[in-house]
Amino acid sequence: MKLLFVRFAALRGTLLVTALSAATLLLTAPTAALAESMHDMQGMQDMPGMNTPAAQPADVITATGVVKNWGAEKVSIAHQAIPQLNWPPMTMQFSLQGYQGQAFAPGQHITFAFKQVTTGYQLVSASTN
Repeated sequence: MKLLFVRFAALRGTLLVTALSAATLLLTAPTAALAESMHDMQGMQDMPGMNTPAAQPADVITATGVVKNWGAEKVSIAHQAIPQLNWPPMTMQFSLQGYQGQAFAPGQHITFAFKQVTTGYQLVSASTN
C-alpha cells in the first residue's frame, strides 16, 4: 500500500508540473504570435482615419527686453522674466541666423520672439515697444 501511495504522489507532482507548463505555453504562445504578425505596426500611419499630426515647428517664445549689443551674428538682450519658461530676468545672446528684420541700437526697448535651436537660441522677430 505504501508503494502505491509513493507512486501516486510522484505521479501527482509530475501531473502538476505538466499542467503548469502547458498553461504557460498556452498563455504565451498567442502573445508571441500576435507580436510577430504585427511587424512593428509598419504602415499604420497610412490607414484611413489614422491622422498623424504634422511635425510641429519649434516653440516660439515672446518676451520684452532692452538691446545691449547688436552684432553681425548675435544680439545681446536684457529681457524681462519669461513666466512660460520659468526664467527670471537676465541678459542673453540670441543668434541672428535667419533673422530678416531690422537691427536695433543698444538701449532700445523691444518685444521679440525667439526659439531654441541646437546651438542655443535664435531671434525670430523683433519690434520696438
